Amino acid sequence: MTSVASASGSWASKAWSTPGLPKESSASLHRKAAELDVRLRKRLALLDQQQLMSTKPPQILTAALC
Repeated sequence: MTSVASASGSWASKAWSTPGLPKESSASLHRKAAELDVRLRKRLALLDQQQLMSTKPPQILTAALC
């Protein structure tokens, strides 16, 4: 029976040592992190705006048909 510790340990070793994949540079990773930070801030601002919106019941206009 495999224990949880050994299962997570083998996963971690596979995740950090992926043969055949090129490693990303530090600058590339920092750029991606900055882009994700900008996206997160925009999304949070949008959610704040949406939270401030109030929902109003629809207005029904009627007209007399003769």
